[in-house]
Amino acid sequence: MVSGVRYLSHPPGTGQSDAAEEYIAALRALPLPVTWIPLMFGTRTWGLQQPLAPFPGRAIGGCRHDDICNAAVEYDTTIVHSTSIWNPAWDRHRDGRLIAYTTFEGDRLPAWWVRVLNRYDAVLVPSTHNVEVFRRSGLRAPLRRVPHIVRPAPPRRPRWRPFPSAPTCST
Repeated sequence: MVSGVRYLSHPPGTGQSDAAEEYIAALRALPLPVTWIPLMFGTRTWGLQQPLAPFPGRAIGGCRHDDICNAAVEYDTTIVHSTSIWNPAWDRHRDGRLIAYTTFEGDRLPAWWVRVLNRYDAVLVPSTHNVEVFRRSGLRAPLRRVPHIVRPAPPRRPRWRPFPSAPTCST
């Protein structure tokens, strides 16, 4: 049983980060503590060698999950929803399960991705294509398909046209 989730992902604005935003919303709907740690370039919170690292503040501003940004919660599961990244500190100390959620559009993962992803306790991907590519590329970590959550689009209002084919008169 999961006691809480620490979710690392990019702020909204890309397909991957928008998908993460929906997963966080789904986790928040459960009776489960969740904290969101935004991943950003240039924070240096993981040292100079790691260009992508957690944002250290309490809110980015204007984000759906700002209220849980870096919130102090008890957790036993960390989900890293990003391209293939690794924090060297995880080699020395882990706070429970470490799960990667990622995707790849090609037909073979780069070798360094496989090396990094094999260090995780599990890897989640959104499609059967990804399951096949990750396995074929040599991923040994437990691998599961978890499709993206799709939020329905708001209903479209029909355009009202009082006289769609009214003739014009000329004299």
